[in-house]
Amino acid sequence: MRVAVIGAGVAGLAASRELSKQGIETAVFEAADRVGGRVRTVRENGYVADYGPQQIAPRKMQIERTLLHELPTTGLVKIEKPTHLLQGYRAAAASKMQNSTDRYTYLQGIDQFPKLLAEGLDIRLGVRVDEIKNGTAGYRVLDQDFEAVILTAPLPDIAHLLAARKDRRANLNIVYRSCLSVCVGFAAAPPKVPFYSLLSTDRMTPLIWLGAETEKCPERAPEGHALFVAQYGPEFSEDNFEIEESKLVSTTVQTVSRVFGSEYSNPEWHFVHRWKISQPERVALFDAINPEGERLILAGDGTVAGRIENAFESGHKAAERIAKLIR
Repeated sequence: MRVAVIGAGVAGLAASRELSKQGIETAVFEAADRVGGRVRTVRENGYVADYGPQQIAPRKMQIERTLLHELPTTGLVKIEKPTHLLQGYRAAAASKMQNSTDRYTYLQGIDQFPKLLAEGLDIRLGVRVDEIKNGTAGYRVLDQDFEAVILTAPLPDIAHLLAARKDRRANLNIVYRSCLSVCVGFAAAPPKVPFYSLLSTDRMTPLIWLGAETEKCPERAPEGHALFVAQYGPEFSEDNFEIEESKLVSTTVQTVSRVFGSEYSNPEWHFVHRWKISQPERVALFDAINPEGERLILAGDGTVAGRIENAFESGHKAAERIAKLIR
């Protein structure tokens, strides 16, 4: 049996890896020139900043065994400091329950995780799939025959594939938020705070996440320097998606200096990324849209929730569904 996996984000990699473990041949098609989807890290001027997902929280899900026991753990770091709440410009301690889950990252950036998942898999980068035809084995993708297909890219990116097949799932009401992500580095000592990140209690406020990367783990900035990552909420991000980079950086620096101190007023480095498709606002549950026996399966965070561990879970579940068909 051969399975085509569309998308080399965490869900697609999880699916391909699980199928490969069960002796099922897969080919992963990825339009971008890299694996990982929205799991990304920038490395410049000695700074290492995660500008998509900020952490991996296994939560007793399928990802836990893979992360801690199957993949190499060199460079894997457990985040020791907790997340606090951001109320206005003040930090407030979160409850023990909110920080009861272990969280992890990698010294050289969270994008190490998808890179490790991808090792040994057949991944075709820079290859866009514009059509899924019917084939002798079931499906035909780029002139190759497959008995099953797993679609893991965000639904807005693959809706045209489903629409061309007159698949009702092309019209699913899956909505993704926009997100502006800003990284700023300073030639000033890291802040001495009892937390590594601040999470807004109101998800519609302009700023929803403010992380001190140099408090998250070592080796994220040159010695004696501080690094912060700010991520903005959907309403602000949508309204200001085309804002000048300098204005967005200035807004971020003002917030950082108010929260952490005036020594963080003049950044020596910054990086901005504009996520048009970030986390899903509404999802279509995996089981509801993938009936038993279906060989064209939708997976990814649009079928669960917008965390790495959820995306991984959906990819693993898709692989199990396919494997069952040939047992």
